[in-house]
Order: sequence, then structure tokens, then C-alpha cells
Amino acid sequence: MLALNEQLRGAGFIKPTDVLSIKARLARWLLMCHDRTEGSEIPMTHEFLSLMLSVRRPGVPEAVQAVEATGAVRSHRGMIAVRDRPLLQPIADNGSGAPAALSAPLPAVPV
Repeated sequence: MLALNEQLRGAGFIKPTDVLSIKARLARWLLMCHDRTEGSEIPMTHEFLSLMLSVRRPGVPEAVQAVEATGAVRSHRGMIAVRDRPLLQPIADNGSGAPAALSAPLPAVPV
């Protein structure tokens, strides 16, 4: 199991959350949500973000403000809008490509 974990990490599929800052984890998660929703607005609260990012609730507003300061997103009560995806990608430490590829639809299998 450990060998598989190392192979996946080496291939870029596993990026340990402990090495990514909350800001990078937030950006990565927003990119994945943006890929799976229509439009640029994503409804979410700081409480929900803290659960999804596995962080304490008090750290979320700071991360949201830091990402918002770049101009990549706009935040207002219960909503985050992705304004500039190319600005958001480097903040995510380019970590959204491989996991996003894993969630791509599987090809149909003839029965």
C-alpha cells in the first residue's frame, strides 16, 4: 500500500494537504468546484469551506481574503464567484490537474 501511495504521489495524483497552505487548498478546491458547476458563482459558507478543507473555521476568512486580494475571486455572504481562473491556478500550486483528471467521466462499457 505504501508503494502505491508513493507511486501516486510521484505521478502528481496525491498532494499531501499538510504541505499546501490553506490559501492553496482553497484555490485548488474552488477550481475543482468551478469545473463541476455552471456559471462562476459557487454558493458556500466559511463553515462549509472549513469542513471541505479540513481546517479550523477561523483560518478560512483569512484565506478567502488573501485569494480575493489577487482579484481571482469575489466573495460575498454565502457566495464565492470565480472572476479570473488563470489567476487562481498558480495560487492552487497547479494541483488541480491530476485530481481533476481522475474525476473525468469514465467511458461507457458495452454490456
